[in-house]
Amino acid sequence: KHRHDMTTANAPLTDRLTTQAKRHIYRRRPNHHRDFPVRKPIEEKIPLRQLKLQQEATQMDEQITAETGFTGAASQPHSSHDNERVEFQMHGQKGPNSYKFGYDTGKGHNRQFRFEEKDNHGHVKGHYGYYDKDGKLQLVNYEADPEHGFKAETV
Repeated sequence: KHRHDMTTANAPLTDRLTTQAKRHIYRRRPNHHRDFPVRKPIEEKIPLRQLKLQQEATQMDEQITAETGFTGAASQPHSSHDNERVEFQMHGQKGPNSYKFGYDTGKGHNRQFRFEEKDNHGHVKGHYGYYDKDGKLQLVNYEADPEHGFKAETV
């Protein structure tokens, strides 16, 4: 009996383990190839009222673009939400006394925008727009220069 114990003691560990112990070890190993159920993407349901407001805002933006040629595209990269207010400035100089700037507050009923530039000779031209309380686009084009003064025209 003593001789058998010595042989068992020198045997590799896996040979010395009982069948029950082997089952316990192999059962505890993680299974890295287990298939997990795949969830379907969550579909966001937009309330009908919100959907209607988004459609109206899109129509307003199309109307502004059609009537003015002003898209406010420079403002879009900073916007993460459709109704978020956005401001931007455009800097451009064509001489020491010139400038160019604009802003657009985003989409929706409270949208306002303006674009203006001045050349080196003091001539200023631009336009601005907003939606009045009835939801109608109000657009003003204007020019100003040292000789003729300020002239504005509503569209």
